[in-house]
Amino acid sequence: MTRPPAAGLSTVSAAWLLPLVACIVAASTGANVAEVLPHPQYALATFVVSFVLWSVGVPLATMVIVLYLLRLMMHGMPPKAALPSIWILMGPYGQGGYG
Repeated sequence: MTRPPAAGLSTVSAAWLLPLVACIVAASTGANVAEVLPHPQYALATFVVSFVLWSVGVPLATMVIVLYLLRLMMHGMPPKAALPSIWILMGPYGQGGYG
């Protein structure tokens, strides 16, 4: 049998944030949708689900960002081909602040 290679600190990349950014974007969009729903019960359910998504996504994104910053301090900058992915780090806090 084969097993996947172990994930170490040197393998951390900004791409690890992409699923969490999607969670935070869905949360902020759900808050906007809740404002225009005609039935208050649906609006409350949408708001609660959006809050749960936000409250799960932002702390997890913070943990991944801390891991990525630790990787930068210990192993240096990523390869030149991966440098544009550093902009992903702004996504969770930018969108999370909007929500």
